[in-house]
Amino acid sequence: MRKQTQTNHKKLNFLFIALALVLTACSGDDDSSPTNTSGDLLGTWIGQDVDYTGNSSKTVQGQSFDATFVGEAYDVDYTLTFTENPNEVLSDGSYSIELTTTSLGQTQVDNVENLEFLSNGTWSRTGNELTVVNDGEHLLPLF
Repeated sequence: MRKQTQTNHKKLNFLFIALALVLTACSGDDDSSPTNTSGDLLGTWIGQDVDYTGNSSKTVQGQSFDATFVGEAYDVDYTLTFTENPNEVLSDGSYSIELTTTSLGQTQVDNVENLEFLSNGTWSRTGNELTVVNDGEHLLPLF
């Protein structure tokens, strides 16, 4: 991201978003002493890409089926705004994804359009770990 001055797909989308949600940041110095860096996070961030890969397994009548998936975003047009006091993250916009799934030697490509990147929620930061919670559900540490 760049900072600016439920069909089955919906169910899978939450999983994919949780897997894909990664924000990266780097420090301008190598000082490892703890400092308050929340100011570096505050403001509006413009989404540039969403990519994810993974494996899934489904059991039908006692038989397990494994699949791999790869998602590549297009029509990326979303922002995340981080505020302080209260620590909230506000999401606006959407993206679409080309999802390639391979199972039992067969590959299927689906386009899923106008997905919400992240629901509004709260954030907390401990050291280099950023955690986002939306609707009471802990999503994941972001970095």
